[in-house]
Amino acid sequence: MFELDLLVSRCNPTQSLVLAIDGSPAAAKLATQRKRRFAILKNTQFKLQHSDKLRMTKRQRARRKRNYKAELQSLQLTPGTECMQNMEAVLLYWAWQRLQTQGKPHSKLLPKVRIYISSSSVPGEGEIKLLEWINNYRGHLSTKPGQSIALIGGDADLLLEAMV
Repeated sequence: MFELDLLVSRCNPTQSLVLAIDGSPAAAKLATQRKRRFAILKNTQFKLQHSDKLRMTKRQRARRKRNYKAELQSLQLTPGTECMQNMEAVLLYWAWQRLQTQGKPHSKLLPKVRIYISSSSVPGEGEIKLLEWINNYRGHLSTKPGQSIALIGGDADLLLEAMV
């Protein structure tokens, strides 16, 4: 939650904060993702089982095993998994905390900032959900000079979609 607070303090939203998590994709993309993820899982498990047979120091072997375990953990970031449900609960708790202290001296949010959360139970990629939100609420967004919209995400396609 510290990283989210840091990000919010850097952006300093004045009206709205929208957090969108990837939801279930279309069937075609789901099949592709599933194949890719199972291939990663199978490959990573094979590497973990056979890493002891490679010629390397104990330190190199330990580092490689940590990397493989990180690959396995990234597979948990799929809509519907327990990890994603926990993340949604944490985001809701974070939003509740920030709204409870809003406007108080040590508040991490400015007064009257609305927080919108689109969970993974809502279908679609997070980037698409953000852009849809912007298009749907464009009339409600302030047109005062100096107002802007900041899109922050880890995917490069977010930048391309925002430019359209």
